[in-house]
Amino acid sequence: MPNQFTHYHTQSGWAALLPSNPIKASTVTHSFEVDYIVVGAGFAGIAAARELALATPMADIALIEAGQLLQNSSTRNSGFMIDLPYTKIDQRSDVAVQKWQIDLMAHGRACLWSQVKEDPELASYWTEVGHYKGASTRIGSQTIQKIEQILKDKQIDYKKLDTAQAQRLLGTNYYRDVLWMPRCTLVQPAVLLKRLLNTLPKNVHVFIDSKVTATTSSAKGVQLKIGVHSIQAKKVVWAINSHLAELGLERTKQLSVYTYACLTEPINSLQQSLGNAAFWGLTPAEQLEATMRKLPDGRLLFRAGFSYKKELPTIEQRNLLYEGIIKRYPSIREDQLQFVWGGAVSITRNGAPIFKRKNNNEIIISGCNASGILKMTALGDLAAADILNKRNKILVSTKKYSKPSYIPPEPLRRLAINIKINKLKKELSA
Repeated sequence: MPNQFTHYHTQSGWAALLPSNPIKASTVTHSFEVDYIVVGAGFAGIAAARELALATPMADIALIEAGQLLQNSSTRNSGFMIDLPYTKIDQRSDVAVQKWQIDLMAHGRACLWSQVKEDPELASYWTEVGHYKGASTRIGSQTIQKIEQILKDKQIDYKKLDTAQAQRLLGTNYYRDVLWMPRCTLVQPAVLLKRLLNTLPKNVHVFIDSKVTATTSSAKGVQLKIGVHSIQAKKVVWAINSHLAELGLERTKQLSVYTYACLTEPINSLQQSLGNAAFWGLTPAEQLEATMRKLPDGRLLFRAGFSYKKELPTIEQRNLLYEGIIKRYPSIREDQLQFVWGGAVSITRNGAPIFKRKNNNEIIISGCNASGILKMTALGDLAAADILNKRNKILVSTKKYSKPSYIPPEPLRRLAINIKINKLKKELSA
């Protein structure tokens, strides 16, 4: 059952590591009117609220979150910010689309960097270290070969590790092929999100426990119902990602899946080595394999598993995560999994994000497709620009290429997902 932190079963492990310094926020206790409303206080919503506030300093902006701050999907990811994402770009797509995808990630990173570069505590949650791509299967090794060729063609520096080198650096011989690639920043997402919330302009007013239950649109603006109260605004940015369908929005363009993660307690190297590197991050070459990070304090982040639409019970989350960990690090005990959590991800059929005007007064952004921090920051910033009728090159491209494909309704949707999952599982066992 949901707990006091969130609509999820458990709180985010990243957020659980933070000291309990409250972020200034209110609850909706009466009806009122503002100039702009941003729904969703994740990376997309915060970026949209910031841009609206800076561009219109005399306006009032309400940033509303359905639950508690730092407990939404933005603090439930693995903390990878890959801003040169050749390993995720479909090389069959148009060259202009590939360039836009890279520019979008770069725009998101620039937005974030402008807010954190002066922070004296930056090094504690932001590390530009590159990342590893690991293959544990024959199919994965074929993917590694394709990635290596792309990197060669693009003249991007990389390193290929053999099994012995990978074991020294990562502490496991689980992987048969490993590449190291540059241009990845590893972050503590809850610390980063807290920094962004605490540095919002003063004309942004943050509200928590403010779930929208109904909306009314007219030529004059939009009214959102929250409990027995309502908020009226001229314009609204919807930045609630996987929860759009709960409000009847974009049901045929995205679906919600849950992934699962844990943070161990700090692991003593005498018990189990996590490699010689002080910290590292690894993403899998195979779609159903695990993402991992070694944190500077010796913790292991392990993210794996998948369920459609509904979060697994916590005990099942713990079991599937521990089963994956001991395949790589057999000396870690189950009781050392200190935090276990699930997180929803918005997936579109063709990987394109949702960036759409619902009407003249509302814009919808979603479809992180497991690249949430940079992509959603960029989309939030651009959504605010679009609401303000600004024009720039990256915005024009985003509106042009954000065309997610149609996803059929149930039961065809679930059938297609099951077929895809079974195919991927067969590939892993081949």
